Amino acid sequence: INTAISSAAEDAMLKVAPGDYVGDLKLDVERLTLKSIEKHGAIIEGFIGINVSDVTVENFHVDYTDSDRAPVDLMDAEGVTIRGNKIEGGSDAGGISTWTGTSDASARAYGDVLIEDNEINNGPIGLVIGNEEANVVIRNNIMENPDNEGIWTMKNENAEFIIQGNTVNDAGLEDVKIVDEPVSVNNEISPYGMIMTTLRENEGVESVNVEWMEQTGTQEEMGEYVVYDSGRSEYNEDYEARDRPYIEYEIIGTDIDLTFNNPTNHDYAFDHRIDFEEGKEHNWTGNEIDEGELKGEPFGEVYNTVTLSEETGNAHEENVSGDEEVWTGLRLGAEQNDYMGWIIFERK
Repeated sequence: INTAISSAAEDAMLKVAPGDYVGDLKLDVERLTLKSIEKHGAIIEGFIGINVSDVTVENFHVDYTDSDRAPVDLMDAEGVTIRGNKIEGGSDAGGISTWTGTSDASARAYGDVLIEDNEINNGPIGLVIGNEEANVVIRNNIMENPDNEGIWTMKNENAEFIIQGNTVNDAGLEDVKIVDEPVSVNNEISPYGMIMTTLRENEGVESVNVEWMEQTGTQEEMGEYVVYDSGRSEYNEDYEARDRPYIEYEIIGTDIDLTFNNPTNHDYAFDHRIDFEEGKEHNWTGNEIDEGELKGEPFGEVYNTVTLSEETGNAHEENVSGDEEVWTGLRLGAEQNDYMGWIIFERK
């Protein structure tokens, strides 16, 4: 296989027949695709080292139980795809990892990284990103008996992660550990949101640690939002029936999908507040509402307003999540008779 790799042109695809192949593979041709014709039929008795950009490794059985490096070693891998492989590890460095065999390893994976549909025994998916930007997707993998974590990542301050559909069984420590604060995980930017979305999007993951905040969450601790009896949701439904401004919501685990609707020809400013964030004063702050369901109540402050009109459209969707509570309502716009007070969601 190494002979074929060394003579391959960039952008080549090499298909490998079933059989046992003894020795290490070193991928040093850019944009190379290396694929086992039969899934797990080509058995590599050694490690696969990747040191170039835009390489794909697919459908191999990698059997490398030595502890000196990972079976699939992302030495300096930009834009790598690791898909559909069965990987036998041998230590906490096993599996698919950025690893060179020394504690001060400079190995890294960055750019567009896709790791999906792999089966890993006795090892993790472990990624050092470095200072580069990265869009990392870790999806639908199974990790069995990793010594420490099932998935870990570090030096990832410029990385965005999608972590979905993974299963970790019998990890020595947390199932997932994110050492340094990334840009986002599953589009969440808060530590709590990263923990909750990782638990929600990975039913086979029981614990998630965000080390920079020294926080760990588990499936047992996941709370769900409930609608607090704020006395506001009933007339919200009545407004919908009468083609007045209204708010739709769907509770999905710890997220709330809000849809603001304005079927009228007038301008209205819907609002939502997450946890106890401070609002901003506006021209009407300090005045009282003169009529309608909120007559006598103060206009108050604004938080995260969304104005809907004929020009901006009649509907707007927001996905929100908070540590403790979310408020949403309508108290600015053309007709005070159409205002609605806060619908309050509390986490229980």
